[in-house]
Amino acid sequence: MKLKELINIHKIKILVGIIILLLAILAILIAYIIMKHDETNNNIVTPYVSGMTIDEAENILENSGFVIKEIVEKENILENGLVIGTSFQAGTVCENGTEITIYVSSGSTEESVEVPDVSGLNVSEAINTLQDAGFIVSDEQREEASETIPEGHVTKTSPAAGSIRKEGTEIILYVSLGDITVEIEDYTGENYNEVKGRLEALNLQVIIERRDLEEGEDPNDYEEGIIIDQSVEPGERLSEGDRITLYIPNLTNQYPNFVEDEYSVAEVEEFAEDYGINLTINYEETTEYEPGTIIRQSRAAGTTVVEGARLTITVATNGN
Repeated sequence: MKLKELINIHKIKILVGIIILLLAILAILIAYIIMKHDETNNNIVTPYVSGMTIDEAENILENSGFVIKEIVEKENILENGLVIGTSFQAGTVCENGTEITIYVSSGSTEESVEVPDVSGLNVSEAINTLQDAGFIVSDEQREEASETIPEGHVTKTSPAAGSIRKEGTEIILYVSLGDITVEIEDYTGENYNEVKGRLEALNLQVIIERRDLEEGEDPNDYEEGIIIDQSVEPGERLSEGDRITLYIPNLTNQYPNFVEDEYSVAEVEEFAEDYGINLTINYEETTEYEPGTIIRQSRAAGTTVVEGARLTITVATNGN
């Protein structure tokens, strides 16, 4: 046989060997994938059974693929016979057929007691009453205003009176600060700034709103800044932080004719202060007018008054 033919036969044998090796590797990979797939399908998840009866928990666990190993009783606040949990936390992934233990409540040796009503008692009396009933009184005490319970006496508890709790439960006392409410007066006819200041000093929220006049009402019957109504009736009581709205008339104020109406300088100054106007007074030497007479104004009579505007008046002087 020629050398060239021998080389070709050798190459073929090598190629066949490589193919056989690759097929063997592929078979191993397929077997591994199948095995892993079977293992994955063999996994089960621990269900949540807390609070169920034993029969309910057993049915769910067995249907999920678990084998019940034993049932163990433990003292617990749950009612006697209810499931507390299992030896695996809910959500834990296990193999199918895993043994699991169910923990069942045997009830609690602590007695359940009704929280006594200690409202109206002083703090010492309330503490003694609660401790005699088997409760622990918290060092924390909370304060609140009360129109009916005197200062320093208990208004309520948390948990509330009448609720059923285990002996040893901690109780928080609420203690009265007394009646710290404010009786609202009739503020109509008063200046809103003065009333607002008094009420805010009592920690009330004061809102000022302008109210338009009804059709046909005469603006001359009202004064700027004087209260015409209020949101809370006189005699009602408000607590700290409560809100009251004071209403003042929405007047379109106009500049008077200071010259023709013969206003004095003092009257113009009062007008400027009332409406928040920046007043400038210029003096002019003249013999045509009596000293102190207003002879000109920078804002024409009848124009609208705007808070913060500037007004200049010219006053006659004889130069002395």
